[in-house]
Amino acid sequence: MQEGLNVQYKKTKKLLVAIETIRIKRQEENSNTKTHLLLKRFTQQELNDMACTTYKNLLVGRSTRMPDRETLINIADYLECTHVERDDLLITAGYLPVQNYPGDQTHNFALDQAREIMNTISFPSIIVDYDLEVQGMNRQFHNLFDIPLDININKHKVNMIDLHFSRDLPVRSRSTFDTTSKLQWELHAITGIQAFKINNMLFHHEDWYQSLIQHFQQNNDVNKYWKMSTKDLDNEGPKTRTILANTGTSEGISPIRYREIHIAVSNRKYPEIVVYLPVDSPARQAFEHIGIPIESLFTTNN
Repeated sequence: MQEGLNVQYKKTKKLLVAIETIRIKRQEENSNTKTHLLLKRFTQQELNDMACTTYKNLLVGRSTRMPDRETLINIADYLECTHVERDDLLITAGYLPVQNYPGDQTHNFALDQAREIMNTISFPSIIVDYDLEVQGMNRQFHNLFDIPLDININKHKVNMIDLHFSRDLPVRSRSTFDTTSKLQWELHAITGIQAFKINNMLFHHEDWYQSLIQHFQQNNDVNKYWKMSTKDLDNEGPKTRTILANTGTSEGISPIRYREIHIAVSNRKYPEIVVYLPVDSPARQAFEHIGIPIESLFTTNN
């Protein structure tokens, strides 16, 4: 039994050395800059108070109990660890690392699968990645939302924020043509932003995430909704959306209602395929107008 305690002690001590190395590194980094945005000082006491209430006991040997995985992730978040630093801590403690996205072979394989699947779907569909970048867009989506066919999503790195907020693309103007549709548009924006932050909460200190935030902050409209929740608009969130679309009738562009379904192609949230389905009769007419046979819509409901 004593041997087991010694092994546990050595394992915990190794973890503490790894944590202290990162903590001191953060302390030195911030000593050469202005005051930390969150007023962090990266001291042992602050880490104890903010992330792990047993940290001081571990340091002085009053406890040798390994912090659980959730606590260790909290420590990594407090220390503003990169995914490499965080995973090193998890592995040192004997836990599985967090599944990462950038440069991950499994993730790239899932992207290829998503493209293959999207090409078999007759409904308007797009592929959205962890950073909200659009990785694929079928012709039906182009036609329904009147997105130029020659838009190069890979070259220009089009993301969902661009599609939703851009005044140069027709999605925004066609989604905010009256009070009801504008409210749905706002709810969709807030819901999407909150989901993005939650789904990537372990990547907030990554370079790609920080770069994306800087890009978003350049848009005043995005800033307006960034910290809002759907409660701010006194609504549970959008279940359907309304947009002006070409129905192929004498009326031309008319309001249609549609809904989204999200398809994951692996055991991860992203990449995901977003499929757009008609909800009402005008929507079915619009879908038929862009080449989707009306009989293929038998699964949709009014």
